[in-house]
Amino acid sequence: MSSLGAPSFSKHETRIEYLDRSTAARWPTALLVYCDTTQFQMWHRFQPRGRATAAVLDGMHGALRHALMRTNELTLAEPLAEVLSEELDEYPALQIHGRLAKVGRTSFTVAFAMHGGRDSRLLARLNTVMVCTDAETHTKSVPLPDAAALADLIDESEPALGRTVPEFVRPPPGAAAWTSTVRQTDCDSFGHVNNALYALLCEEARAALAQPGFALAPAVACGVSYVGQAKPLAPLRVAMHAVGEAVHFEVRASDEVCAEVVLVTAPTSHL
Repeated sequence: MSSLGAPSFSKHETRIEYLDRSTAARWPTALLVYCDTTQFQMWHRFQPRGRATAAVLDGMHGALRHALMRTNELTLAEPLAEVLSEELDEYPALQIHGRLAKVGRTSFTVAFAMHGGRDSRLLARLNTVMVCTDAETHTKSVPLPDAAALADLIDESEPALGRTVPEFVRPPPGAAAWTSTVRQTDCDSFGHVNNALYALLCEEARAALAQPGFALAPAVACGVSYVGQAKPLAPLRVAMHAVGEAVHFEVRASDEVCAEVVLVTAPTSHL
C-alpha cells in the first residue's frame, strides 16, 4: 500500500473513462483539470448538514463563481507510466474522490484521491486551496459566506496529506529562461490563463531548454502557487533552475509574476 494512504470512497466522485496517454508531460495538467471538474460536482452534490443549510449552500454556489485557486499540490503514489502501460481493455475508469478538508475565513481546501489501474489502486493525491475573491476584479480576497457553517461539511475520514513538494526557490538572475506569448486558447472565462495549464507551460520550458539528446525525467509531484494573472497575448517568460531533484519555475507575463511552480522529478532528472 502506498505511503500516501489507503483508498477512501467518498460520495463525491467523478469517473473518467480514459486518461490522457499522449505524453507523460501532460499528466499534471490532465489531473488538475479532472479534479477541478470533481470539485464543481462536489459542491453541487452536497446535502445540508448541521449549520450548513440549503440557504448556506446556495450562497456558496454563488461565491464559487468568483473563487480562484491559490495553490495546488499534486503527488503521484507511483510512476504514472506504469499505469499507462496497462492494456486499455483492462484499464477501468479513473475514480476521483473529492472532500472538503479545511475552511478558513477567505479560503477553503479540497483534498482529492485518484484511483485507477487494474486493481483500482491509489495513483495520486491533490490538495487544492481556493480563495474567494471580489466579483468586480477577481483580485481581492473576501470573506467566505457563512464560513463557520460550511465547516460542518468538512470530511476528516482520511489523514491530511503532508507537504511533498519543496518550498519554492526563486531562480537567480541569469537563470535559464524560455519565452513565448500567452495563447488566447489557454485562457478561461476569467480572462486569464487557466490555472491547470501552468504545469504544462513549465514542462514546455523544461523541454525547450533541455540539452540535446537528454531525455527528461518524468515529474512525480507538482506544486503551483498562483500569484497573478497572465492575460491573453501578453509576453510570457518562464525562468527555471534545479534544486536537488526539483526544478523551480517563475512564470512572468508582461514582467509581472503570475505563478511559482515546483516540479519534483525522478532521480535521473535533467533540465
